[in-house]
Amino acid sequence: MGNGFDLAHGMPTSYGNFIDDYWQNAIEKIRNKPHWEDGFENDEFYIQPLPEIWEGNNDYEALQYNLSNISNNINFKNDFFAALNKLEYNEKNTFYYNNYTVESNKCPDSIFGIYGAM
Repeated sequence: MGNGFDLAHGMPTSYGNFIDDYWQNAIEKIRNKPHWEDGFENDEFYIQPLPEIWEGNNDYEALQYNLSNISNNINFKNDFFAALNKLEYNEKNTFYYNNYTVESNKCPDSIFGIYGAM
């Protein structure tokens, strides 16, 4: 939604970068929960139960892997956010730019909160 100056200069400001950062922060919160809490929920998704053992980094792929080890998955509350996370990294930017005008009203404010209202 900008002029591309940031991306042309190698700054990690693409939508793919944003979503990767989102998952890193969300997974950090999940991994820091007390062991007696068996679930996690925010505006975009919920998970219950949580993995007791974690393998890998704080990224979406590691979350999926660790949930598959306990036969669980992510329960998305938002169809747009769910569809976006099924895409490969480079596809996320194209999908976002082609769909945000139609779907942005369905997204919770917390997804776009750092950028202001859409």
